[in-house]
Amino acid sequence: MHFEPSHMIEGLIGLFAPVAVVFALVMLCLCAAVVGALHAWRRRSGAHHERAGAQEDVGLRGFRWAEGDEP
Repeated sequence: MHFEPSHMIEGLIGLFAPVAVVFALVMLCLCAAVVGALHAWRRRSGAHHERAGAQEDVGLRGFRWAEGDEP
């Protein structure tokens, strides 16, 4: 029995390519489900509205140097 490396490689590609495609599709669907669930959870919990006010630029008002950090 004689095996040629090119035929073995083609056989392995033919065997694992469909498995890889199915795996990629499953992972894509799982990621989409997680992102959708997180989006729905954040929208329902109101976390987005709480964070919106926290992103205001307050500048240096109220800033104090730490004791050893003064310039």
